[in-house]
Amino acid sequence: MKKLTLVFFALVGLSSWPICSFSTEQNNFLLTIMPIIAATSNNTCFDGGSQTVMRGGLEWQRCDDNQHYILEDATTYCQSLTLGQHSDWRLPTKDELKSLVVCSNGHPTPLQDNDWDKNMMDNVYDSTCQLSGVEGNDTSIAYIHDFETPTIDSSFKAFATPYWTNTKTLSGLPPFQYLFVYIVNFFDGQTMLVNLSNESWYVRCVR
Repeated sequence: MKKLTLVFFALVGLSSWPICSFSTEQNNFLLTIMPIIAATSNNTCFDGGSQTVMRGGLEWQRCDDNQHYILEDATTYCQSLTLGQHSDWRLPTKDELKSLVVCSNGHPTPLQDNDWDKNMMDNVYDSTCQLSGVEGNDTSIAYIHDFETPTIDSSFKAFATPYWTNTKTLSGLPPFQYLFVYIVNFFDGQTMLVNLSNESWYVRCVR
């Protein structure tokens, strides 16, 4: 019985390419795709640069480890981290992490927290990098993508996705109150509340 296996992979620049394995047996084809993250991925420290960055009197982890964590595991990850000869790392607070947000279109920072009690235009304008120079009630340009991602200080390596903070709050009225936690989304700079159940995000530790 004949079996043919072909394996192909490539690493180019910042791109991630799959390994494709093709097998034929009795005229049946099996395709297995295994993702690879290139060594030059934009959030890993393979560029010879420093592993930490000082900002606002705090020392930050410059690059994350490419992993999603639930909040409990994210907390443990930072507490167990040894980096730059230090082992007193922790998850940042909401205000600490959002202080790293930079809007390349000049939108002023720090951004306000996402507040859905405000009208949509004011909320989007105040809490994200999405808008700049909006006048009056012109909602036709509410989502102009005129900024670079990730929306983080260029000294850091990061994905344009949410990252955990350690800031929690209760939302709702008794007896229907639920615990939420703030995340900072480095796609558009938003600071948002999320429910703890089944949430899994990236981590950037601080000390």
